[in-house]
Amino acid sequence: MSKILRYALFAISIAASVVASANPDRFPALEKLPAEPRAAVATLMDWQRTLVDLTVAEIEARFGKPDKTKNVGTNAASGKPMQMISYRLSRRSELQITIHEGEVIAVATILLPSGNESGPIED
Repeated sequence: MSKILRYALFAISIAASVVASANPDRFPALEKLPAEPRAAVATLMDWQRTLVDLTVAEIEARFGKPDKTKNVGTNAASGKPMQMISYRLSRRSELQITIHEGEVIAVATILLPSGNESGPIED
């Protein structure tokens, strides 16, 4: 695992709806990261935003069938159900995509480093 990712993996859970490049007073921890991990976070968030509004078919064309699918309640505004589909990135890391009415509404990348990537996958 690269040094850049090690810094960024502290337990940063990144959601696409958060604007990392915003006012440093709003996200003081981000400004305390070294320059390379801070840039990696910004790049990852920019990429995550490109997935918002894609359809489930477009997501599956890019990544294949999801590793996990679960219902995550209903949307407060519409009252319609939402789903989360997840793709494994490593033993304990995953890409989580929230779907509402057939389109992506949120993307999160959960990065948790593991010293033993050959161990069992953890849910």
